[in-house]
Order: sequence, then C-alpha cells, then structure tokens
Amino acid sequence: MTAWFAAAADPGAQDPGIVEWYTGVALTLAQGRLGALQQSDWVVAGTYTPHPVVTNLDGSTAAVQDCGWNATYVADEGTATAVSSEAGAPTMPFNETVAARMAAGWLNFTATMVLQSGTWRLSEQLLEVNTPCTAASPSA
Repeated sequence: MTAWFAAAADPGAQDPGIVEWYTGVALTLAQGRLGALQQSDWVVAGTYTPHPVVTNLDGSTAAVQDCGWNATYVADEGTATAVSSEAGAPTMPFNETVAARMAAGWLNFTATMVLQSGTWRLSEQLLEVNTPCTAASPSA
C-alpha cells in the first residue's frame, strides 16, 4: 500500500516502486491507474492506514484481509484541491469513482499475496463493497 500511495502522489515518477511489490493482475491495474492519473494531471493525496491480517497461508500464497482507514482523495496535480465529485465531474478508472474515493471511512479489502524470489507481492486485491469492517486489534 505504501508503494501505491507514493506512486499515486507522483504518477509521473520514473520508478514508482510498484514493480517491486505488485505482480500479475494487481500490477497491471496499478500501472493502468497510474497512467490514468498522469493523463488527467491528478494525484492521490491524503492518507491510508492499513490494518492487515493474514487469514490464510498456504506455501507461497497468502490471503490477507485489510480493514483500512481511508482518508485519501484525488486532487489536481500541484495543488491540494480535490477534484469535484459533483454530477458531471470527470471520472476515471481509478477504483470505483472519484466521489467514492473522496469520502473518508473504513475500506474492506481482500488481497492475495504471492511469494516471489523471497518477496511477498500483491497479486490480486478486491474491494469488498457493501461489507463493513472493523480494524483488528494489535493483538489479533
């Protein structure tokens, strides 16, 4: 997640670090979203606080559930001005819609991680829409 938000804060960066931590479908989607941000002169601002919990580990594949606090928004590059979420405002294939991304709240993700050359990489990520979550306690 750190690599994604660093890259999305500067989608024109030469080496956004995504290839180090993403693979497969997740890498393809991340690169496409970064390209869409760059074409629109948009960036992702704000913070995301993950609360991941490994729910299954089977050899070189792990399932991870993340109930993270999302306080990110899409902004015009070079400013902190949020892109309008009003009807008729431009949208992009970033995730759901610009409007959905501008509302702070808990996001429930299910992720598949794969072990490649000694590094766990995100291979798939699914936003669990309409599935509320509560962040796990540190002792969980």
